[in-house]
Order: sequence, then C-alpha cells, then structure tokens
Amino acid sequence: MEDIYEITIIGRGGQGAKTASEVLAIAALHEGKYIQAFSEYGAERSGAPIVSFIRISKNPITIHTSVLEPNLTVVMDESLLSMANKNSDKVVINTVRSPDKIKHCTNLKGKIYTADCTGISVEILGRNIPNTPTLGAVLKATNLLPKNCVEKQLRNKLEQKIGKKIMDKNIECFNRAYEELKEH
Repeated sequence: MEDIYEITIIGRGGQGAKTASEVLAIAALHEGKYIQAFSEYGAERSGAPIVSFIRISKNPITIHTSVLEPNLTVVMDESLLSMANKNSDKVVINTVRSPDKIKHCTNLKGKIYTADCTGISVEILGRNIPNTPTLGAVLKATNLLPKNCVEKQLRNKLEQKIGKKIMDKNIECFNRAYEELKEH
C-alpha cells in the first residue's frame, strides 16, 4: 500500500538488527504514526541471519505478513547482500565499498547508500555492533523521522542497560554514520 512505508533490515544475530527495528518503530509511534515491527530468525544464536520488518503509516496497518516489497532494505552485514530485495527503492548497506562499486556488482535497482557502520562501531565502541550507526545512515537516507526523536528512543531503549558513557558513544556512532553516508 502506498501510504505504508515498509522496511526490511537484514543482519546477523548480535549486530542489533532487532533492536534497531524496535527503536525505529517506537520513534515512529512517538511521532504519531501507526507501526508494526517484528523479526524472523531461526536458531537464536550469535551470527545467524536475522530479518526484521517495520511498517510505518499515517493510517492503521491491517497487513499481517512479512514485508515482501520494501521501500527500504537495510543490509547490516555485507555477506548477506544477496538477501536484499533487488526492487527496493533504497538500499542502505554497511560496507567499506562505495555505492558505485555495489551498484556495479549487484542487480539492485534502487538508490544505493553505503556507510562503514562496522568500522565506526569498532573505532568508537571497540566492538562490532553496527546497529546505532546503521540507524544514523537510515535516517540520512530516508528523512523518515526527526533525528532527535530517534536519538531519544535509542537512549530510552539502551541507556539504562549499557550506561550513559557507552550510550554517549553510541550516539556518536549514530551521528557519524549520518554524516558519512554515501549515495549513488
């Protein structure tokens, strides 16, 4: 449906795809939107592929299936790029490669955006947890929600669990990917 913005996030267990989808959905809810957010995964183990789905709309959402034709596909692990929907309007990819190189070696038809979310998280956090930089890249690529609203929901979701110091570093990751996003 045209009034529903559909997103698919593809990642691996432990990278924060599920958390990223929840934060984005809750931020949309706080902006007065209707939302759905759910994930599909097999065995719950670190490193296993996971796909999260988000729907955001101004109107009630009555669809109850996986997202089949997303407006946006997010690939948090480049090794899962083959799982991306080739017909997505936009694709955000966590990679060191440029959008032109990705476009050249894939059959993706939409606009391609890249950011080194892994590099950013390893540099700032000391760990490969690319969910917060990926959210920054998604916001820059889509202008879907106000940046400060997503930052607030990141803090609400994570700060009590990880502490203010690490949360501040996550916000730094978020902002850096927002600024460094490249597009084709």
